[in-house]
Amino acid sequence: MYDPRALPGEPLALDLADTEFVPDGTVVDLLATAESARAWAAAAGLAGTLDEAGLSALRQARSAIRDALEGRGTAPLNAVLDKGRVRLSVSDALAPARTLQAGEPAWQPAVLAAANLLDLLEAAPGRVKHCENPDCVLWFFDTTRNGTRRWCSMAVCGNRMKARRHYDRVKARLPAQNRIIRMHRRMQHTRAVSRPDAAICELAISQGAIRSSMILKGTVLAPERGRRTLTGLRCEYR
Repeated sequence: MYDPRALPGEPLALDLADTEFVPDGTVVDLLATAESARAWAAAAGLAGTLDEAGLSALRQARSAIRDALEGRGTAPLNAVLDKGRVRLSVSDALAPARTLQAGEPAWQPAVLAAANLLDLLEAAPGRVKHCENPDCVLWFFDTTRNGTRRWCSMAVCGNRMKARRHYDRVKARLPAQNRIIRMHRRMQHTRAVSRPDAAICELAISQGAIRSSMILKGTVLAPERGRRTLTGLRCEYR
C-alpha cells in the first residue's frame, strides 16, 4: 500500500502534525486535497470514509496540536477535545469498556488524534520531540532506550546537520590557514620569522586551524622541540 507520510510509524497525534512537511524546500500538505487526505488516513490506520467535513476537522486538529506543541496555547486543542466524549459500557461477560466517541461522526478521526496527544504527554512528555534541524518541521516520539534521539531521520536531517557543522568548522579555520599561507610566502627568502609570524603558527595549531604536522601548499609544517620547522627554515622567535 502506498504510504505518503514523511515519518511513518509515529503515534496518531504526531502523525497528523507531520502531514505538512518541507522536503527539499517544497511544502507538502497531505491534507490539501480529499484524495491525499484519504491516502494519509489509510496509511495511518484510520477506519471509515473521509468526507469534506472530516477533512476540515482534521485540519483544525492539526493546527491545534501544533499550537500546543509549539507553545502557542492550548485553547484550540481543548476546543477539539470538547468534540469528544468517553462512552462507558460493560459487556454481557462483564468486560468493562471505555470508548472515545465524537458527538459528530465527521470529528471522530480528529478527536482520536487530539486525545492521543494527551496520552503521549501523560506517558512520557519528554519524549515528544521536534527534530533538531531548524529547517525541519517534523515531530516524533522518541522510543530509543536512553531517550537520545535528536533527528526525525538520521539518514536525512542527521547527516545534513553533521555536514553543516563540518562546513562551519572548516569555514572558521580558513582565515588562520590563509594567514599561514601568506606567512610562508614572506618566508621564502628568510632564515627566520618575526615574533608575530611565529605566534601565528602557535595560534593556528592551538585553535585547530592546522594539525601539528600538515602539508600546506607543498610545505611541511611540523613540530621540532617546541619550535616549528617550515621547509627547512626554522620558525623561531628573534
